[in-house]
Amino acid sequence: MAQLVAQGFTQIPGIDYSATFSPVVKSSTVRIVLSLATLNKWSLHQLDVKNAFLNENLTENVFMEQLPGNDNSFVRKFISRLHSEFAIKDLGALSYFLGLEVTYTSSGLFLSQTKYAHDVLTRAKLLDSKPVATPLATAEVFSSKGTPFSDHTLYRSLVGALQYLTITRPDISYAVNQVSQFLQAPTFDHFQAVKRILRYVKGTIAYGLSFHHSPMPSILGYSDADWARCLDTRCSTYGYSIFLGGNLVSWSAKKQSTIARSSCESKYQALANTAADVVWLLTFSVNCMCFLLIGLLFCVTTRVLSS
Repeated sequence: MAQLVAQGFTQIPGIDYSATFSPVVKSSTVRIVLSLATLNKWSLHQLDVKNAFLNENLTENVFMEQLPGNDNSFVRKFISRLHSEFAIKDLGALSYFLGLEVTYTSSGLFLSQTKYAHDVLTRAKLLDSKPVATPLATAEVFSSKGTPFSDHTLYRSLVGALQYLTITRPDISYAVNQVSQFLQAPTFDHFQAVKRILRYVKGTIAYGLSFHHSPMPSILGYSDADWARCLDTRCSTYGYSIFLGGNLVSWSAKKQSTIARSSCESKYQALANTAADVVWLLTFSVNCMCFLLIGLLFCVTTRVLSS
């Protein structure tokens, strides 16, 4: 996975503005892997390869060989071989990566972004603000009309920071999506909504995702839609959440791309998007388990042949 710039708002145009890397996996992929590890009681290990990025196109074929041995010796030999080829740092058990904090509990693990949220509040000068109970006011509907907000850069940087915070905060996904729709021409009301979201984050800064062990892992999804929610386009807003073994691993809350002619049609569109994500999640989970089984079979076969 490529390095993800978690604090892109600190970059300066003309100096390091283009020095960003896009991850090759979705944020839900990280949550699925952590959920699978929790469900199967796998250990999580973290390595930092300092020179993993190539300076030019690679034309040679690259082959990887799995080392024989039991799980513990395999990890040690794998780290040793990586260290001989790359500048690698062993960070031990997974605890902090890309702004995500992993805390181990008796029933699984807890994923949060407390430090990242604290940094965002500090930059917005709202660390001492009064918290609010909800990220949005009741029945609040946004429109493109209103008094223009002068500092577009500040607005976009704060909204971008909140978008990254939604990796572990599904409770603010809908609110962040609403303010994200006006990045080109935000109004004063939109900025006030962003400040309200930040004040909500201030009161819930320790919130996150809990992943628990489950004896019967299953995939379960929920979806809903709000017909013609957008006042400007009359497009509906939909949302869904998908659970893997009781752990929330994927969700979405956004405006539909087409106008639905009825509330029933908008709900069917939401259901179709949910079904597509469920199919992808099921395929990815099965592939992860297959790769694990292949690795275990390879280790067993190697051990038998060597004996």
